[in-house]
Amino acid sequence: MMLSKKEDELSVALESGQIGQWDIDLRIGRLNFSSTVFKLLGLPEDHELDYSNFLMFFCGETSRGRFINCLQSVLELGFPFVEEFKIITTQGIDKWIRVSANPVSEGSQIQKISGTIIDISRYFERFPETSTIFQDAKILLDSTEEMIWSLTEDGTIIRGNSVFTNFFKRILNRIPTSGRKLFTIEKLNRIDVNLFIQTLQEYFNKTLQGYSVSEQVKVMFLNEDFGNWFDIKTRLVQDSYNKQTVVFHMRDISEGKLSELIQETMNEKLVKVNFELDRFVYAVSHDLRAPILAVSGLIDLLNEKLSDKKVNYDCQLIIRHMKKSLSRIDNTVQNILNYSRNIHKLPDYELINLHAIVHQAIENHVNYHKDSHKIIQFITKINTVIPFYSDKYRITVLLTNLISNAIRFQRSDAKKQFVEISFISNEDIGILTVTDNGEGIEDGRLPFIFDMFFRGSAHSEGSGLGLYIVNEIVKAINGSIVVSKNKPYGTKFEIKIPNMQKGFEEW
Repeated sequence: MMLSKKEDELSVALESGQIGQWDIDLRIGRLNFSSTVFKLLGLPEDHELDYSNFLMFFCGETSRGRFINCLQSVLELGFPFVEEFKIITTQGIDKWIRVSANPVSEGSQIQKISGTIIDISRYFERFPETSTIFQDAKILLDSTEEMIWSLTEDGTIIRGNSVFTNFFKRILNRIPTSGRKLFTIEKLNRIDVNLFIQTLQEYFNKTLQGYSVSEQVKVMFLNEDFGNWFDIKTRLVQDSYNKQTVVFHMRDISEGKLSELIQETMNEKLVKVNFELDRFVYAVSHDLRAPILAVSGLIDLLNEKLSDKKVNYDCQLIIRHMKKSLSRIDNTVQNILNYSRNIHKLPDYELINLHAIVHQAIENHVNYHKDSHKIIQFITKINTVIPFYSDKYRITVLLTNLISNAIRFQRSDAKKQFVEISFISNEDIGILTVTDNGEGIEDGRLPFIFDMFFRGSAHSEGSGLGLYIVNEIVKAINGSIVVSKNKPYGTKFEIKIPNMQKGFEEW
């Protein structure tokens, strides 16, 4: 009967009487070894063997460092370990030992570390090709979530960690023990498993040819709707006997892939919904604005026709209210279009002319309010000595809404109504300020002025979208906005906007 590798190692150690005990009493800082360990190292039993001297028996700095790291993991994290190390005895003989260590705690404190030291040198006399794999112990940690195993040149299993053993036991219905050839294990009456093993064999052959593998593979095992995704990596290791060993690392990434698939599906649906929403908003807005503009034009024409005739005051008032109501509806529709465009369109930066944008916005509002008999002084202080780059469309909408807001809330009792627009910039930032001497905003309403459908006062005739859109635009262009009172009357909006000039210079 063929023994597994661990069983073979243990039987060799038992036969030779080479199982020793060791411990560290942390309370008194004492390191203890059994007589078997002294014999293994080639030392008399009365020899004073401390921690530093014990480390000198390990072959090279790598082995010593690995043992120190393992010991620290026990002390700091409470993790036990079982590792193989190469040592040199006092007689200059190379030996292989397996060291185990387990923490012993009292309460929450580790008081002691105890374990065994087993001489497994005779095992390497039987299987010398395994020496390389033991020198790289990191790949054999059972604590990892990866499946890790190593194969000889003919596909014989040298060693695998517990994750590897459990996985292949599940799909093969048998334990893949050391000494068995992985790719010639009896074929199962399952196409899915056979195809998976065939894929691993292809990676194995490719690695033997000198090519490391790094692939993500989907495997459709039976009775699994989604399938399993694995990240598979291989590498070739060569020992001092010129024996080649292929090391496999395989990690189940199905959960992450499923999340990616769900995210991709949701993104596709979201893109489709946004596209349909944009089409809907555009179509509805266009259909709404067309009759609004037509009726507005007819009202203007009617007003001209009646201007030379004596029309009673009531008729004139009705016409004026009709015009005003249509303008409000048109403004609401325009705000909906602006909002939709802001959330779905990426910023389009260009060199902008603030003088032209400001004066066009003022002219539009003067024409809009020409029938309201409001006489408002517009003060502009625009300093654009340094070229300023930003999103022209968004800056235009932002200014239009702020000016509209300033005009709408002017005080009827003010002797001199004004709206001041100032702008100054440097290479990094532009500061836009819109100030008025209107009604101002009550302290209790200030925290809510950027909420959707917020109205500045109970008798406000606005849509409640203007300042909300302003705030969303500022976010879209990575700016900031602050609102404050313009004492003794009115409101002041200060917007800081990044100057994208540097991006254009780099381009």
